[in-house]
Amino acid sequence: MIKVFYIEDNNGQYISADGSKRWTRLTGQALYDFLQTERGKKTHFFVDTDDNGVAIGVEIRNTELASNLKGDKNHSDYLKQVRDESGYITVSFDYFETEDGTSTGDEVIPNDEDSIENDVLRQFDLETLRRALDTLTEDEHALICALFLQDKPMTEREYAKSIGVPRTTLEHRKKLVLQKLIKFF
Repeated sequence: MIKVFYIEDNNGQYISADGSKRWTRLTGQALYDFLQTERGKKTHFFVDTDDNGVAIGVEIRNTELASNLKGDKNHSDYLKQVRDESGYITVSFDYFETEDGTSTGDEVIPNDEDSIENDVLRQFDLETLRRALDTLTEDEHALICALFLQDKPMTEREYAKSIGVPRTTLEHRKKLVLQKLIKFF
């Protein structure tokens, strides 16, 4: 990961937006050397990653601000980790508010009628699948169960090895069985 850090430096070539501070940009060996110095070991940085994966650090001399930013960053990282692991996306109700303020966010609350409708359709699909599976031979049924219906489905390679056939043969059999099942849907 590329790291780019900025430290306050009266002779720095980068000037803050308000013109009150100057910064020096450090990367690679220069950054490493700085971090090994006494000042570098005591320096607090606010570090974040840009869209290109570059870690950008900015020196913060105010220790209270550094502590607050670190807490905010930790919280933000935690929320991102939870979101990534859960697969859920957090949406603010304010997102749905219109200019005249009429929306209350009800648009994101699930409708029970939709849920019942989905349950009925799912039940119908399950019954259709059961009828379709009943038409398969024992070997075809075992193939579908092994590749799709088990808690931990097998790969084609694993299943082919377990029944003693080449993977290409199994792939052909699977294709034929799936064509048979598709006729039911």
